[in-house]
Amino acid sequence: NVTGSPFKDMEGHWAEQYTTQLYNLKIINGFEENGVYNYHPDENMTRAQFAVIMANKLGLQSSSEAVLPFEDTNSIPDWALSAVKAVYESGYVTGSVEADGKLYFNPNNPITRAEAMTLIGRTLSELDEDAPLDFLDAGEIPEWALIYMRTLAAKGVINGYEGKLMPLANITRAEVAKIVATM
Repeated sequence: NVTGSPFKDMEGHWAEQYTTQLYNLKIINGFEENGVYNYHPDENMTRAQFAVIMANKLGLQSSSEAVLPFEDTNSIPDWALSAVKAVYESGYVTGSVEADGKLYFNPNNPITRAEAMTLIGRTLSELDEDAPLDFLDAGEIPEWALIYMRTLAAKGVINGYEGKLMPLANITRAEVAKIVATM
């Protein structure tokens, strides 16, 4: 276990304690750049990165013969493939049906706050469909994410910013660290 931040770019950052905790638990990794380890806290989290973090957090393993139904399976990076298989096999990730009617994972796309909360919400044993959502932008939450965002807001896993949840906004790597650390 490291004391202090394992990531050079997290020293003094508001999410430093969360990234250090998750690094010590082997849930997150960073990027080695010129002998320095960075986390890139303010970059958007990709769907592949989030799958890896959630598989690590939940201790999920995939069966190596698992077949993914996504049209873009070949574009999933090798470092994320087993994690994507694990979260798919567990039912936490379903993919997105695109305009061509086919199912995609979109591994390199940023994950939105609603998508991330849906994946996290699917891991919970109990959901609260009647939990209040006292946020100015609650009407922007997609129907498929509503029960999960209600539940996670009621549990204090998500708090929002200035009265808003911003469900359609991309989620940053720092925001994910805080949410996963407080799950």
